[in-house]
Amino acid sequence: MTVSLSSAALAQANAAPTTATAQVAAQENPTTAALNKISPALGKAHERVRNQLQSDSTSLSQLGKYKATVSELQGAAQAMSQLGATTSVADASQTVERFVAAYNQAIQASRPDESSSASGTLAASRRTLTNTDTSRSQLAKLGLTRQPDGTLKLDTAALKKALSAASSNGTPSDATTSAGTGLSTLSQLGKAIGKRADSELSDSSRLAFATNLFSGKATLLKRQQTNLLEAATQMASQANNGGSTGVNTGNWSSRQALRQYTA
Repeated sequence: MTVSLSSAALAQANAAPTTATAQVAAQENPTTAALNKISPALGKAHERVRNQLQSDSTSLSQLGKYKATVSELQGAAQAMSQLGATTSVADASQTVERFVAAYNQAIQASRPDESSSASGTLAASRRTLTNTDTSRSQLAKLGLTRQPDGTLKLDTAALKKALSAASSNGTPSDATTSAGTGLSTLSQLGKAIGKRADSELSDSSRLAFATNLFSGKATLLKRQQTNLLEAATQMASQANNGGSTGVNTGNWSSRQALRQYTA
């Protein structure tokens, strides 16, 4: 029996199925089929490693995308924390719009498929970002309201109205004080969210721990795939040299070959 296996075949096998019949496609994976001809145990081992590697790679991708949004939020929050009495209404509005967009992107990116192994880490990080002491009523006066899904909605017209020092709504000094209070509220919110973003992006954060964990697991699984290919090649060679149509995984030589995979 001659079975052709290559690293290219394993790379192809790692690609996630893109059709609605993903389960059937996985069962018909060409590398798995080739390994099954050598030994059903090899095919089963390959599918286990392949599925776990896909899962860990997906988790790594989700964590990476989320960290990118938190990094953008970090910058937007820092900019908003610097709002002050000399900031124009136009500049303040633009800064708040950027902050809301970055905040909402981070919240949305923290909601992966519940089957993802990273979902717990992302949920914990989301709770950290959304847990602030800023009064909702104060934010509402500035056109900012929290939606049921955790994102923020900005009424730009209401924000500009709240920040405008219009003498028609009171004495200039009163209006200026009101605008200053609004800017102070926004600045405090920026500082609070920025601090939390800094914490989530630190080297000792849960995100860093999870990223390192999944990265290490993916590296180990790829090493196991290499060992599995070597074991399969050795076992196929033994079968070909012996003129056998199959390999009994219970014999001594097969067990020795499989040890390269399980080590």
